[in-house]
Amino acid sequence: MKGMVRLLLATAMGLAAISTSLAQSYPDRPVTLVVPYPPGGTTDLVGRIVAHTLSKELGQPVVVENAPGAAGMIGMNRVARAKPDGYTLGWGLNGPTTVVPYMVKMPLYDPAKAFVPVGLVSTSSYLMVARPDLGVSSLAELIAKAKTAPGKYTYGSIGIGSSTHLMTELLMSAANIDLLQIPYKGEADTIRALLGNEIDLTWLTLQSGAPLVESGKVKGVFTTGPDREPNLPGVATLAESGRPDLTAETFFGVLAPTGTPQTIIETLNEAMKNAATNAEYVAALEKVGLKPTSSTPEQFGALLNRHQRRWIDLIKARNIVAE
Repeated sequence: MKGMVRLLLATAMGLAAISTSLAQSYPDRPVTLVVPYPPGGTTDLVGRIVAHTLSKELGQPVVVENAPGAAGMIGMNRVARAKPDGYTLGWGLNGPTTVVPYMVKMPLYDPAKAFVPVGLVSTSSYLMVARPDLGVSSLAELIAKAKTAPGKYTYGSIGIGSSTHLMTELLMSAANIDLLQIPYKGEADTIRALLGNEIDLTWLTLQSGAPLVESGKVKGVFTTGPDREPNLPGVATLAESGRPDLTAETFFGVLAPTGTPQTIIETLNEAMKNAATNAEYVAALEKVGLKPTSSTPEQFGALLNRHQRRWIDLIKARNIVAE
């Protein structure tokens, strides 16, 4: 028995030594950041901004690898199956980490088990807008209007299972209203549809929506974040509108495969925190309408867990299935 104890202690000490050695030498070659969407969009652009800054912080190239498909699951599955050595990281955002795998019959991975959080990059709120002649500029007015004609009023989403779809499902469930979803390929299409009076409502990013509200082309109804947006002082938050339970944010962050040594997670997290103080990095993110932030791995993990619980419950309750 004593021999077995000594063997176990020796093994544990050996593993600890290996972990320490990895942290001291990490990284000694390029790191891959898998972006689970095609090149060219905002998700890809922000991933490249982060990769560029982390390259400087880590002293090794951080190379973006685009792996689109299956609403982000192809790329994140690549991360889930990668060797947990810190050299393959995932670009984590709402869809493939907290929504999509729970909407399909045969998910490629379980987000809660496949990844460990490294740190947050940014969080942002969505903006709901209405065509000006709808007569809706607040949550209360929207609910009242919708109750007069269930299923009549339409909203544009960026697809089944998208954040815009699920946030509307959450709103409809909580307020006991019925809006008709009209899916589009992307935000630009929903803007054109709203301005062309093809739909009554839609969700926009702050970057796209604020100028339209300011110009009077659309009416701001509410924002989904916890605080009122400085560039939209006349648009109330959901919390201010009496529904703090509906507050929701979109996020970007970095994930690693489960099993990645904690010392490497800490090295990466420290690099991300340093990046968040880099003026060039902050300006680049703000230019695309994002609020730079940083977090501990535990804080990012708590956010992921909260989102997963919320959307799993909603998906089951509303019987939402991916097409």
